[in-house]
Amino acid sequence: MVEDMLVEHSFVTTYEADMAMQMVVTFLETLEFRIQHATSSEVKAVSGRDQATSRKVIKLPQAVQVKYDRGRVSIAAGIMPRQDKERAIHAELMTSLAVGLQRLLAEKLPGEQAAAQWYEVRSRAGTIWFASEKVALVILILLVVGGLFAIITALAMH
Repeated sequence: MVEDMLVEHSFVTTYEADMAMQMVVTFLETLEFRIQHATSSEVKAVSGRDQATSRKVIKLPQAVQVKYDRGRVSIAAGIMPRQDKERAIHAELMTSLAVGLQRLLAEKLPGEQAAAQWYEVRSRAGTIWFASEKVALVILILLVVGGLFAIITALAMH
């Protein structure tokens, strides 16, 4: 389980175990999670890359574990931020995943409606750049522009 940023959530559903866990599997697969383990009492799934190297929040390592015990559903959802730079968007993304599962299983909303908040957070998450990366990018752009200016000036003199 990815544990750098962990959200835990629980609720009660009236669905039987087999039906509830099948719905969880379908829901997570729709959100592009890869199912690692699935039984009538537990589902484990992952998403994103293996290492926390991506600037795109959605590609960071994510894991979710859903347990079912006599109608009680417990969720642990985690994401591993780059270089321990936890941001509010990471918590919001994992919370929206847990809430989506609750909307699916407890409120009995269709999968698309249950996932609406997750998709909205995902669209806002985008790409995170650290200050040092921004500075390096600006310097690179200035060097390229300066180089082009020098070439144009040299060509104009000939």
